[in-house]
Formats: sequence, C-alpha cells, structure tokens
Amino acid sequence: HGRPARASTCRFTMGKGARNKEPRVLVIYGSESGTTRRNITRIVAKWEEQGATFKSTVMKGNEAMQKYVTLDGIAKEYDVVLVTTCSYGAGEPPANITMLFEELMNNADTLGCEPLKGMQHAVLGLGSSFYETFQNCPRMHDKFLEECGSRRLAMRGELDDNHPELLKQGDQPECKRWADDVFAALQNLPSADTPPVCTWDKPQGRITDSMSPYSTIPNSKSDRLFPYAFCAYAGAMALAYAMGNHMEVLPPWMMWV
Repeated sequence: HGRPARASTCRFTMGKGARNKEPRVLVIYGSESGTTRRNITRIVAKWEEQGATFKSTVMKGNEAMQKYVTLDGIAKEYDVVLVTTCSYGAGEPPANITMLFEELMNNADTLGCEPLKGMQHAVLGLGSSFYETFQNCPRMHDKFLEECGSRRLAMRGELDDNHPELLKQGDQPECKRWADDVFAALQNLPSADTPPVCTWDKPQGRITDSMSPYSTIPNSKSDRLFPYAFCAYAGAMALAYAMGNHMEVLPPWMMWV
C-alpha cells in the first residue's frame, strides 16, 4: 500500500544562508544498477584532479531529503545542486531519488513557491533510447528545478546506453561536454540572477506518456492536473497512492457492472 502524496513544503523564505566565494555544490544521484553513481563519481574525481575551486558533496536523492528535510533546507547549505539520474520502470525515478523528485514536483506545482531561489543547477540524464520513456525522469527533474526557482547553469546532458557507436555512457562525447560545461561554470559561477543558459527543453523536451502518473507534464503549472487531481480524490476517499500504483479510468456505464 502506498503513502499519501506529500503537500508542498514551501515556506516562502528568502534567507538562504551566507554565500561563500567558493560554490558549495550538492551532487545528487538516482541509480538502480549503480551506473549513474559510478559515472558521476568519476566526473567529480576528475574535477578535483583539474583543480576544482568548489567543494562537492555527493549523495543519493533520498539521503539528501532525509538530511535536509525540505528544498529550503538544501538551499541554506548549498549554492548549486547537480542531479544525475535515469528513468526506471514506466518512466518514474529510481527508488533512491524518489523523495527528492516528489518534493520538487509538489513545490513546482505551488504557484509563487520558489524554495530554490538563488540556487543554480544542472542535470545529467542516463538511459537507453530503446525504451519509450528515455530521459523522462531527467527532463522532469530539470523542469521542476527551474520551476522551484533555480537557475540552469548548463544545458542538460543526455547519455544513451543504446549509442550508435556502442560507446559506454561515461565515454560518450555528450558526457564530456556536460562535465566540461559544468566545471567551467562552477569555476567562475555567475550570479543566480543571470538568465539561464537555455530552457529546460534543450537538447530535447519530449516526455513520453506512459502508465506512470508523472508522464503528463504540461507547460503550465496550472494545467498540471494529474497526479494532483487524483491525490485530492484519493484523500477524500481515504485512499493512499505510491509510485508504481496504477489507476484505470472507466466510462460511467461500466461503474455498475
């Protein structure tokens, strides 16, 4: 049985703690098989070898939420959040980043709520184009981070395990491009008030419909009806929803069969 959906925890606060000259970077990963974790660990190690002037802390998405509780809690401790994840199952996030994803989704849907205002972010997605839901979860993370107030400091990287040249995801040119772009930005971090380097739908903005309740992500917050409408219904009916649960909508005449 699932848990009831969490409400937005936005507290509409502007204080984010003192900003250091050297950016404080939180690196969050979501991984089912360990590939995403290994890939980002290598990238961070390379940044250190290159003489990084910023300090990075690496942890799972759920671990970050358990430690900092809210997005505002993260914003008080860090200047930048880097998220690397894949899509799992029907396009939902891996199990060890679901808490962060749900927090982002709930806050992104609250108009005027920007708990990550003053922060900056970048997203690196892994996956396989063999699957219909390729890059669903990384794209949604990127979109929600911006809606929560964060500035995009580099265009999202999208790696493909089904690469035409059979290159491993960590060896693909796109991985190097992303790592280099992020490193350069962190070494000379612009103001969070600077316009983002691009919109969330670059390099691609397609999010595939699936059985996942996260699959339909309209452009407007006010248009995002599901899973919120379902969650309201579930609350009224004393039902509980969790990722992986499915819902079927039947025509009225079948309700009495």
